[in-house]
Amino acid sequence: NGVILLGLFAGLLIVAFRGDTHALIPLYAVGVFLSFTLSQAGMVKHWLLKRGRHWRKRLMINGLGAVTTGLATVIIAGTKFMHGAWIVIGLIPLIIVWFRSVHAHYVAVEQQISLTRGHRPPQPRRNTVIIPISSVNRGVLRALDYARSHSGDIRGVLVDVDKEDTALTEIKWAQWGCGVHLVVLPSPYRSVLRSLLDYIEELLQKDPEGWVTVVIPEILPARWWQNILHNQRALMLKAALLFKERVILTDVPFHLER
Repeated sequence: NGVILLGLFAGLLIVAFRGDTHALIPLYAVGVFLSFTLSQAGMVKHWLLKRGRHWRKRLMINGLGAVTTGLATVIIAGTKFMHGAWIVIGLIPLIIVWFRSVHAHYVAVEQQISLTRGHRPPQPRRNTVIIPISSVNRGVLRALDYARSHSGDIRGVLVDVDKEDTALTEIKWAQWGCGVHLVVLPSPYRSVLRSLLDYIEELLQKDPEGWVTVVIPEILPARWWQNILHNQRALMLKAALLFKERVILTDVPFHLER
């Protein structure tokens, strides 16, 4: 990602300066000498902390290098400030702040996911597995086959938006559903997504410690551009549940051959 970002930024600079390498030299010079200065200053800090054999001699060499390259950086930045050096001078503090923010984020994540003394091994929890369906087909049966490999309460969920279609789906489910219970949800406003979300929320409230696993049948087309023709409802459901606590999303793809 860093290499890609660097390449994009370099391309933007070339476009902004219309490919004039002479105009880009001040940016390059400031960046190079500033890097040298930071490197030498870092070694000065290293010798002050670690010391060791001949550390004073090495400290003087790196200190002289830091002062020399630092003066060169200041001179170039001052004389070429209006010729483009201001870009590097302005960006470097922002990049440093960004890096520190990223580091702080990783530290916070490590603190949150680490095992402390107060944590104990997880205890078994109830897991309710639901399979949202709109009809019974090979993709749904594949998802059902996967769901049945898990222990727990497994149920299909159908939102009733059309009485005739719902009746036909119930008949097919009785034949192909392998004895798994089918829950039919009413939808007075014909909102499939809202009915599913309300039902999942109801399950979570009934068991405040339990899991809800949503097994989503998906069509995987043979050609990439055909993806826009399928799975819109599944995408909306996943987007709505992605940040929901104690809800696990599982995609079960059905691969089309053509």
